[in-house]
Amino acid sequence: LLVFDGLLILANVVLGLLKLQSATVDYYGPWNLSMDGSYGELFDYLKTALGVLRLIVARVRSPQPAYSAWAAVFALVVADDALQLHEQAEGALGGLLHLRGWLGLRPEDVASLFIVSGIAAVLVPALVTAHVRSDTLARRHSLLLAACFVLLGLFAVGFDLLHSELDQRPAGSA
Repeated sequence: LLVFDGLLILANVVLGLLKLQSATVDYYGPWNLSMDGSYGELFDYLKTALGVLRLIVARVRSPQPAYSAWAAVFALVVADDALQLHEQAEGALGGLLHLRGWLGLRPEDVASLFIVSGIAAVLVPALVTAHVRSDTLARRHSLLLAACFVLLGLFAVGFDLLHSELDQRPAGSA
């Protein structure tokens, strides 16, 4: 899986370099990893869905609630990303509340913070409850999944904010 990820990143870099050399290169096609619906994004959906399936299998083999809870969380992540649920909710919430930017964040980012906070307010207590009710091995797995999920979130949010900041700058500015 990592090799395929590396190949997708390499294709994206090569395409970006070719775009710098020629205006005829279609940098906004399916190989561009920053585009919704790109091959890289579809591959990520597949990997996450396989992770959900693996957690369901673990739950069937070992009736520990932590596995079910994490399967639900990652299934929600795939559904949200594939169907762009929080993006749609951002627009609706931003329009309804007439949100303004805050601390350098765009209004959509503020709406996203509200949405993610609301989802976390439901998911975190459910995950903690499932974690506490599971055996020692499942709790270890749950802590590892929590660490991976936090890292995923930090990188996803960090790169998304960086990407949106770079997209807003005029060409040639630093």
